[in-house]
Amino acid sequence: MNAFLMIRADATPKMGSGHLLRCLALAQAWRQDGGKAVFLTYCDNKKLSQRVMNDGFEIISIGMPHPDKTDLDQTIQYIEKSKPDWCVLDGEHFDPAFQRSIRKSGIKLLVVDDFNRCAQYHADILLNQNFNADVHKYNVGNDSVKLLGIRYVMLRQEFYQNKRDDGAPPSQQSDSRNILFTFGGSDPNDLTGRSLRMLATLKGLNINATVLVGGGNSRGEEYEKIIADVGFPVELVYDAKDTSSYINRADLSLICAGGTLWECLYLGCPVISFSLNGVQHDILTKLDEEGAAIYLGRVGEVTDLQMAASIRNLLGSDSRRAEMRRISDKLLDGEGCRRVIEKMKLLGVNDEVKI
Repeated sequence: MNAFLMIRADATPKMGSGHLLRCLALAQAWRQDGGKAVFLTYCDNKKLSQRVMNDGFEIISIGMPHPDKTDLDQTIQYIEKSKPDWCVLDGEHFDPAFQRSIRKSGIKLLVVDDFNRCAQYHADILLNQNFNADVHKYNVGNDSVKLLGIRYVMLRQEFYQNKRDDGAPPSQQSDSRNILFTFGGSDPNDLTGRSLRMLATLKGLNINATVLVGGGNSRGEEYEKIIADVGFPVELVYDAKDTSSYINRADLSLICAGGTLWECLYLGCPVISFSLNGVQHDILTKLDEEGAAIYLGRVGEVTDLQMAASIRNLLGSDSRRAEMRRISDKLLDGEGCRRVIEKMKLLGVNDEVKI
């Protein structure tokens, strides 16, 4: 395939980094299929921007994100100048007017959505990769294709490359257990700090903790002070480039949904998770019912004692963790990016479609 993909996604402390990172997954797969991808982004996390560029993709900075008028002007100017085949929009702030303007420019449009908050969607393809996506009654045109559900979860190449095949627990050769804590690129609710303070209640357990601190989280000095009194080994990893390797080493993970949820499930790491919004609540409720994850509840409703008890209980049950790995292995097959690209080819790229 020789086609040009333009990705319009942003990353800020409020938005998080998930929109940009899942689009990076699509860009990697697009390039692997022979195409070219470029990012137009407003990203105030220099480490994240550098990460995208280090992966070989061009970044064009947007001055201010929509609804600032300059965003749409700059995006349309780029389309008119560079003539991409497809545009991807990933972000809640890209409203129907923004979508409609992109389609009127004459290129194909893929909109990635999570919440169904637009009164109407203007897209050639509407993608919602969440577990409960089919419950949404999306208002789209008759010519729009809807890709709904976890068959379309987009994962970066590192996860495909590092998926374990043996199904064995990570620490089978050791008496200690490994816990992973990760709460996204910026962690605006400081769940990292809260979890580190909770660790003191786990004294006496034979465990090691690894905490991934995102590139947009500036509280590192505070965290260093907290772990000094924990009582067992705690490793703080800043702006991790190889997230998959840390997930693979963990016997369980404490997270807050988002893209990390799918990454942990795909790699077979048992998940204990909070939710931040209604969509995450619905997804985690369903996953808990299926036995694929343990849902603690909404962030503001969960106590530190509940967190600690869930960790203790799951660490104490090898059989429960093995069952969670078995169930999660059946949920995700890692073919999400391929399926999305195949639909894009069918709708607007003159190339052989391999299905």
